[in-house]
Formats: sequence, C-alpha cells, structure tokens
Amino acid sequence: MNDEPNAVNRIDLRQVTIYQLGHILEGLNQDNPEQTYRIVFITNSAFVTGDLTDLDEENLDEQPKSVFQQVMSKTLEFRNESLLIEEQRGDNARVVNDSALFTLKNVTIRPFSSNGSHKVDELLLFTDAITGFTISNSQEL
Repeated sequence: MNDEPNAVNRIDLRQVTIYQLGHILEGLNQDNPEQTYRIVFITNSAFVTGDLTDLDEENLDEQPKSVFQQVMSKTLEFRNESLLIEEQRGDNARVVNDSALFTLKNVTIRPFSSNGSHKVDELLLFTDAITGFTISNSQEL
C-alpha cells in the first residue's frame, strides 16, 4: 500500500495560467506600445493590479534588489529549507495552505468597500486569495 499523500507534486493551475497570460500580455504590450494591458486580480475584497515580477529572475538591468525582494527571497529560501527538514523527519507531515504566490510591483489595491485606492511598491499575493482575473488597458483599475 502506498502511504504517499495525494498532494505530492501539485501544480497550481492559477499560477500557471496567470504566468502564461502575463507573458502573452508582455508581448502584446511590446507590439502595441500605445496600449498597456495589465492583469486585474479579483480577490474577495478588492481589485488588485500590478506588474508581475519574479523574485528569482536575473537582474538584467543591474538595479539592486529592493528590501522587499531581498527579505522575501530570503524568507522563501528559509521556508523551503524548513520544509525539507520536516520532510526528512518522515513523520508523514503534509504541507497545508500550499498555494503558489505572485510578487507584484507598482501595485494598486481598490477595495470593494470604498471608492478610494491604495498604492504599494510591492506585494506578495497568494493564489488562493484570487477568485478571478481579467485584463484591462485602463489605468483606472
């Protein structure tokens, strides 16, 4: 009998779909510079827009990583090391809340409960917080 948990090697469909959409929009934006399309994430409480970034991506423009990027990269590294230690203990421990995440920059959060918006430089958005998404070329969202 196999005692392996069913959730080994799970792939987050939201993450894969949104990253592929991000690549398509990046190409579309390069081909049509007068239009800038962005993904609008819909959560239970707000619309969230921002530029998809990758914490592990090579820094081609040689800009130093922001404090947020440095702290989150190190946090995720430590998290992965901790998970590996737990896995090696062999206690049949299973990770819960194992959704993927996105890092965004130039973020606007528009809560459903108000007419205003909040801007933050960077945000980490877990995919389980996303209830849907659309694309927009409007700077209003």
